[in-house]
Amino acid sequence: MKVLVIEDDPSLREIICRSLEKERYVTEEAPDFQTALEKTADYTYDCILLDIMLPDGNGLDLLEELKKENKKEKIQKIADDNGMKAIVEGYLEANNLEYKDFGTFSSESCDYADFAHPCAEAVESGECYPGIAMCGSGNGIAMTLNKHQGIRAAICWNTELASLARRHNDANVLVMPARFIEPEVALEIVNTFLHTDFEGGRHQRRIEKIPVPGLCKK
Repeated sequence: MKVLVIEDDPSLREIICRSLEKERYVTEEAPDFQTALEKTADYTYDCILLDIMLPDGNGLDLLEELKKENKKEKIQKIADDNGMKAIVEGYLEANNLEYKDFGTFSSESCDYADFAHPCAEAVESGECYPGIAMCGSGNGIAMTLNKHQGIRAAICWNTELASLARRHNDANVLVMPARFIEPEVALEIVNTFLHTDFEGGRHQRRIEKIPVPGLCKK
């Protein structure tokens, strides 16, 4: 399968292509609207990963152009749930950070709880730390994660929230609303979350009061 990656940020484009090539996809790159237009005119790709914000045009306009030309490619916005997961995994691999993937493993419709519970259990047991989770809005998977007494999952859509979640709440799972943030922002959030320490002090007293009394695991 040959995939065209349309993304203007070179480091992000490299991460996406590396992740795809690891799964044995053949990739080509387009850093802007015009290059993408030229490449799609010359070749019919099996799949296109499309960024919306491009320096010389809008990805949605490119999508309309492809529709006019009756192109048959499967077009996937980079900022959707599946694309975002691949981007985060690429970031972790590029920084030599080990991770365990709890899914999903396809673009088929699924239930977030089936993946949230194993992730939460791994964080609670110390097998993994911290956790990173995402779904469309972030709400459903965060609600499920926080049913676990040892989990403090924080929905973050910017770096300030990610920093506060770590500094003040000692959040141990980062949750991102994949449909509402750009890939560049997502990577900044992940980087902030992973490199911000808990401040302790008065915040320690507060987080100790979060678990429901009598339900804590001994």
